[in-house]
Amino acid sequence: MNLDMHFHSTNSDGKNTIDELVLKAKELWLTHAFLTDHDKLSYEFLQKTNLVWIKSTLSTEISAFNPEKDFSLHLTYYKTQIKTKLKDILENTVQNKILLIKRQIDFLQENGFDASLNEFYKFCKSHNRDTNALNKFDISCYLLTKPKNRKIFKSILKTNTLDADIVYLNFFKKWWEYFSKFWVLIPEYEPEVKKVWEIAKDENWILVMAHPNVTFKNDTQKFLDNLDYYLDSWVNWIEINAKATQNWVDLILDISKKNNLFITFWSDNHCIWKTDKKHWDFWEINCLLDKKIVQEKFDAFAKKLNI
Repeated sequence: MNLDMHFHSTNSDGKNTIDELVLKAKELWLTHAFLTDHDKLSYEFLQKTNLVWIKSTLSTEISAFNPEKDFSLHLTYYKTQIKTKLKDILENTVQNKILLIKRQIDFLQENGFDASLNEFYKFCKSHNRDTNALNKFDISCYLLTKPKNRKIFKSILKTNTLDADIVYLNFFKKWWEYFSKFWVLIPEYEPEVKKVWEIAKDENWILVMAHPNVTFKNDTQKFLDNLDYYLDSWVNWIEINAKATQNWVDLILDISKKNNLFITFWSDNHCIWKTDKKHWDFWEINCLLDKKIVQEKFDAFAKKLNI
């Protein structure tokens, strides 16, 4: 089984360019590869994999919002052709993310931090990051390059230990302790989950709940408490994340069997700027999975897409 169904490029929050990923896929003798950049469709990747006889399709990972729970989640989508409705949703999300980043840098500068938008963009470009795909973690990395900012963070947290994860979680993660003071909010721009489901059903997409172990912070009870909401919708696929524990693997396989759900797999590879504790390397699968199950579930996926 030489394939990867979930990974990212520099078009969103991955470190590798599309050309690098195609080359790596060739080196690994992958037969199938599906690029799932955040809120961006994989046209270029699809064209280049077709040239080297690697099967693929249009795919993306969409940020969707559940207003009933005030909760966001990621859904991966796979389809041979994508219509205008989805393109409009993705474009709206990307443009609002760009606006949010600009407002955030201005806010930090106005409140005593050493920060400028041009310098931030230059920093991100030097780390091979697309300026149209930046996020809160990028801001955390940038701020820590400035002694003045490090001093501010250390004073507030009363610690000498700082890294980008600590800054992100304490200051820029929604609803955490210092979030209300340091993060700019704009009107909700992520598409509502139900709106995305309606389009998916109308266009007959493959619609997958991505990495539930990550989304629900390894809380299986919270996942189960929310499961009916997703089962009542058109979500009929679920992903076993590369770093899901045995408990999660068993739980998802059991839910899949009881509710007739399909399953997707693979790495969620990002290769971000530091050692990545949340994602595996390109093409690596969860070692707890039986190869026969992987083959069976992927065959259903390929049949659905006719690839």
